[in-house]
Amino acid sequence: MCTRFGVDKMILYIFAITLLLLVPSRLFIRRQNEDYISKDTCNVVKGVFILLIFASHFFNSYSPSVLSPMDQAYTDVRIFLGQCVVSAFLFYSGYGIVESVKKRGFAYTKALPRKRILKTLLIYDLSVLIFIAKDIIIRALGYDVKFDRQVLAKSFIALTSAGNDNWYIFVIVCLYTFSWLAFRAFREDGRDRYRAAAVITALTLALVFSLKDSGCNRYWYNSMLCYPAGCWFSLFEKDIKPLMKKNYLYYPLLAGVVFAFVFFQKHWEERTLYYCLATLLFAVLVLLVTMKFSPKNPFLRYCGVHLNSLFLMHKLPMSLLALTPISRNHYLHFALSVILTFVIAFLFEKLTALVGKAFSALPKKLKAGGE
Repeated sequence: MCTRFGVDKMILYIFAITLLLLVPSRLFIRRQNEDYISKDTCNVVKGVFILLIFASHFFNSYSPSVLSPMDQAYTDVRIFLGQCVVSAFLFYSGYGIVESVKKRGFAYTKALPRKRILKTLLIYDLSVLIFIAKDIIIRALGYDVKFDRQVLAKSFIALTSAGNDNWYIFVIVCLYTFSWLAFRAFREDGRDRYRAAAVITALTLALVFSLKDSGCNRYWYNSMLCYPAGCWFSLFEKDIKPLMKKNYLYYPLLAGVVFAFVFFQKHWEERTLYYCLATLLFAVLVLLVTMKFSPKNPFLRYCGVHLNSLFLMHKLPMSLLALTPISRNHYLHFALSVILTFVIAFLFEKLTALVGKAFSALPKKLKAGGE
């Protein structure tokens, strides 16, 4: 479809992502895809949503009036999905934490502060430093950039933003901390895992209400329940999986989840509860779809594997290119931003690896110096 503005470019972007999702892939009609929640499948799914997030964050910076009228179709898709684009991330994270505890036991729980909580914050803080350095440089070049010391200080604990995305980091660090506290308190096997999951759920609900009452934007908390849902699915997966192999149960459940999601999505502006339920149902819908559909695209898998660096860095090229004449063509601006994001994310991972090695070696050096 064309207008005087040209082809509906953003719908072509959605079409390209859909094509990547389908090629290559495998469909299971009568039996179940045994790899429905394997690491590879999860990474492909995460790859789809990070690409959607690129577009959503980019075009949130522009008035719809600067886009082709035909791009209203893309805008409708973006509004329809809303915060559902991160629901799978949180569901998979909750699932992964409990699976790791089941396999590695209390040793994994003890390592959570270092391997999950502090590591996530350290990598995020490196991205904050990069965005601050960017602002210092462009300010030196004569651009009007204001610095608020209080905002910058809070950005290191993800309470505010230095130009990158902060809310998701704040939420996931809190959820990791809840998991550590819960499994630390209930360190035995068996029923204590269910108690730990109950504590995680209760603490997550408390955080949802706390953020809501503090006046935070709804996107801070309306998808958060997907994390404890992933925890519970890990605990009951052995019971659920055989049932989902029965098509006379699977297909009615799939239809019911689709119907419920569409209902709550249609009304999610009315109540926060409806939005929370919609994102939760969407995560379940993704899980059910992957039980019958196995995406195998290597590019999407790459995006999922490198999700953190892509997520933390994608606004850097967007903001830099916005200072150039390229920004006059919004589609070119977006396309170059996506390409440069992959380059910058690659370099960022090299930097985080070097910093990680330095921090790993620090205790040994301190110990040697003490001797």
